[in-house]
Amino acid sequence: MDLTASAALNYTMPNMLSQLVGAFALLTALPFAHAAPSLDKQCSTARTEHKRRLFVLTDISNEPDDQMSLVRLLTYANEIDIQGISVTTSTWMPDKIDYESVVGVLDGYKKVVNSLNANVPSHAPYPSYKYLLDRVHKGHPVYGRKSLNMSLSDGAKALVKAADKASVDDPLTVSVWGGSAILAEALQHVSRTRSEDAVDAFVEKLRVYAISDQDDTGIWIRLRYPLLFYVVSLHGFSEYTVAAWNGISGEEYRNFDHGGPDSSIVSNDWLEKNIRLGPLGSHYLNWSFIMEGDTPAFLPLVQNGLGDVNHPEWGSWGGRYTLLDHTNHSSTPLGSSVVLDASNSWDPDGDNLTYDWFHYREPGGAYGRGLEGFDPSLKMKPILTPKSPNVNITSIKDDGSIAKLETAKSLNDTMHIILALRDATEKPLATYRRIILEAK
Repeated sequence: MDLTASAALNYTMPNMLSQLVGAFALLTALPFAHAAPSLDKQCSTARTEHKRRLFVLTDISNEPDDQMSLVRLLTYANEIDIQGISVTTSTWMPDKIDYESVVGVLDGYKKVVNSLNANVPSHAPYPSYKYLLDRVHKGHPVYGRKSLNMSLSDGAKALVKAADKASVDDPLTVSVWGGSAILAEALQHVSRTRSEDAVDAFVEKLRVYAISDQDDTGIWIRLRYPLLFYVVSLHGFSEYTVAAWNGISGEEYRNFDHGGPDSSIVSNDWLEKNIRLGPLGSHYLNWSFIMEGDTPAFLPLVQNGLGDVNHPEWGSWGGRYTLLDHTNHSSTPLGSSVVLDASNSWDPDGDNLTYDWFHYREPGGAYGRGLEGFDPSLKMKPILTPKSPNVNITSIKDDGSIAKLETAKSLNDTMHIILALRDATEKPLATYRRIILEAK
């Protein structure tokens, strides 16, 4: 899987809202007396026979949906092996973390866990309050890649430990509800302390589902670990209408799937009457934008007969995701020209700019092979000159911001075209852009 292929963008929305909301029947304090004896006679089912491993990264309290998703996750705590819940930052909460809100929700869980266990088979109990509390961790209260220059956070240590316990056949899903800095920390730590083969083995055991990129570590991770199994929708920060998941209730004000979901059961009024009940249900907040925007990052782990952690393309409650293995590369016939336009460049100080376009020949294959095989129609001399023998670059705007590039008609090479952009000052500062042209 290459870098492009690691980002799965195609998706469908599950139309099973009534079943999902129905899971909240477990939120209130249910009686012990009637269900337990008959449930003990039930055989083990696929839902609980082998629980999928999960590690959550959450920017809880940034908005209500993380806490809502956490409440729902706890109702599946006997079906999903929660290895850890770590609080993290995000683009909307860049300099703080909220450990206390996670503990507060767990306090509600503590009050109902015995009632929950009275209504499930004895071979599939809900974990104790202490078990879950011991698995709540903290990331650094800094934004994104800043954490990579700090000591390893408690959350990253726990993530490494959880991944080490996993295997290729029994992988760890990293459910990213906020920023992915803790995952970046863990990967960087493993890369610095283990062999290349050990790093590859570590990466192979991870399954990442990110609710969009919510800090600057997502792209950092995918560039450095292109084989990492990573489901994400790539878009600008806050452009959540093009996210992999628009959430339960998103169709209310986003123009999709009208008439499909039953919106009456996702209104705050309905939730108040049916969900916000009891010690755990009371932690299910009023939604501000969409309801439970982070829930799809763990829904595929619910073993209801649909999802498979290794095959997101098959579809499940969490959506359907296929590998992106193609793109719209623009091709131009050899010998023709392309226009490179940098005219929208600007200087923060308002200085004038100078544009220097050139062919950086050393990275290209033909440079290393010598000059033989170059197009004779260019009448080049068999020596290296400052000008590229196979590429002609001319300015078509007075300031040089727009250039025309022409290649030889017969060429088999990869060409790196560099724009050096400088401010017109006594001691100019420079920045660069690289355009790579592949001739076939």
